[in-house]
Amino acid sequence: MHRVNSMVPPPIINAMATTRFVLVADDDEPVRRLMVRALRTLYTVWEATDGEQALSILNRAQSVDCLVVNMELPLITGMALTKQLRGDVRFKTIPVVFLTGSASAGQIAEGVSVGVRHVIRKPFKVKDLVDTVGRVIRKM
Repeated sequence: MHRVNSMVPPPIINAMATTRFVLVADDDEPVRRLMVRALRTLYTVWEATDGEQALSILNRAQSVDCLVVNMELPLITGMALTKQLRGDVRFKTIPVVFLTGSASAGQIAEGVSVGVRHVIRKPFKVKDLVDTVGRVIRKM
């Protein structure tokens, strides 16, 4: 069973998907739902609405192969979450893909300095998201 706790929804599982797990963290529900629908065709997908929920999933899930996170998440920003992950041996190597609609070049550079693999600007094409996550997971 994939239920983490009553506060965290279970992952979206597709019987045809691989055994790879992706965590999507975005507070914009329509965008998050779009990403989950697109990625669940290939992966088992966890979803979080804020940084604290994403961290809770990471602390309880058995495996996360890629984190797709909005830089401007509430409670814990995507940047702060990534920095926390890089400081924890359990999560240090999880590839991170940032989503942003307004990041400056400096913010993107800071993300890259803490190990962000790719930055996807909103609005984005679903194919670009799926291709990027696929490339990141294949490089693992």
